[in-house]
Amino acid sequence: MSSLTSFGSAGMEGRGYADEAIASPSSTNSSTLVYLTIMAPKTIPIPSILTQKKKSKRKAAREPLVFYKRSKRALPEGPPLSGSLDPNIWMDQHVQFNLFPKEKELFKGMTEEEASNIGYELIARLNTTIKSNEELTLRVVEVEKVIADEKAKAKTLLADVRTTTRQLQRSNNDLKLDLQHSAEKNKELVTERDNLLAEWDSLCGKVPLENPHLDMIKIIVNEELVAMPTVPETPTPVVPFVEHLVVEVIEETEGTNA
Repeated sequence: MSSLTSFGSAGMEGRGYADEAIASPSSTNSSTLVYLTIMAPKTIPIPSILTQKKKSKRKAAREPLVFYKRSKRALPEGPPLSGSLDPNIWMDQHVQFNLFPKEKELFKGMTEEEASNIGYELIARLNTTIKSNEELTLRVVEVEKVIADEKAKAKTLLADVRTTTRQLQRSNNDLKLDLQHSAEKNKELVTERDNLLAEWDSLCGKVPLENPHLDMIKIIVNEELVAMPTVPETPTPVVPFVEHLVVEVIEETEGTNA
């Protein structure tokens, strides 16, 4: 675990977390979170003494850190730098490392300047990660809203489908009952038809055509034999014969005799 805590006479504190692998000469594949206690950054020119410190990195790393009182200058505005620090900026005097014994092995052979730069880089990455996290959170809220709307629509459609299914099931049951009754009625009608055909066949051969009581001209009306009505014959009118007479007309004109 790693935390970055600023401290000073004012007693202001802040925390940050970053999951970043810190490469060192002793371990290149280790992943850890570094505990760093850091005050507000202060821009100071690198003195010539720092050049001498670079020549003896291991010696400088083993020397105890010296703390200075925090300057009363106003803190810089805006987010921290996201890239590497300017070579003219050194934050070593404002950094205190609170590391576990296992974490201290990662910083062997590393100068105080390099360690402070790593801490500042972690803070910059933390801000970038927080911003990305906020964007993802807004996106998740939008997606959850869409999911809730779709879920409500699905519930409404499911209720409608269930209602329609119950109605169709009820109609299906009614149709099955009607079909069963119709099948039973059809069986009764078929049985009655077969009985009537058998009775007709049995009676058809018992009535001889030579029976005097059999009148083929009669019809059955109200279950009784009734003679068919005959159409009365109407006398044809007698038309008298009329002889056509031929009349010859002779017309005389005056002047002919003269």
